[in-house]
Amino acid sequence: MIEVYQAQNMVDAQLLCDQMLSENIPAVVKGGYLSGAAGELPVGSLISIWIERRGDLQRAREVVKAYEQRLQAPSHPRICSSCNESSHSNFSHCWNCQAPLNE
Repeated sequence: MIEVYQAQNMVDAQLLCDQMLSENIPAVVKGGYLSGAAGELPVGSLISIWIERRGDLQRAREVVKAYEQRLQAPSHPRICSSCNESSHSNFSHCWNCQAPLNE
């Protein structure tokens, strides 16, 4: 297993892990249960994303980079070309129909 990302919180970790899985990169969240033990303290590097195959490392890094860029992008709604539903700008896929959102 190879660590590819240290998450700020469990939501951050699960969103990125789901993105990895949607890209056919087997990934798991580690340390998610440890955040409860920390109480109100910052979780620091307790929660992380790990991939299973070394051959997926470059693609995983690209997914992480794209994810971080979406988090920093200005927030404006994006309209899905499949169902015309409005989705938040940091979504890569429509929340309603799961179609990829165009940049």
